[in-house]
Amino acid sequence: MNPVWPPWLTMRDGSIELRVQVLPRSSRQGVAGVVGDRLKILLHSAPVDGEANRSLIDVLAEVCEVARGRIRIVSGESSRAKKVVITTEDPQAEARRLMDALPRPR
Repeated sequence: MNPVWPPWLTMRDGSIELRVQVLPRSSRQGVAGVVGDRLKILLHSAPVDGEANRSLIDVLAEVCEVARGRIRIVSGESSRAKKVVITTEDPQAEARRLMDALPRPR
């Protein structure tokens, strides 16, 4: 049986597409939860000269355990709302890693 994925994650053949909402200049860095239909990611970096975009790629590479070169921001480079594509041989494994990174309810 195929799992039902959240609205912020779209499974493709050989990749996953994420809709993310970034919060730059945060005291913490990492996956922070879900806001609306987007994955919320906190970043230490400021949104200057692409620093926040590089930090976003770093966070996703670490969480998904993929090379930075497999991650592309396909829209929203100058916005807090972004669309990101992660190319992978096992999209379901990457999706599970992202789901596991979500904070647990208290």
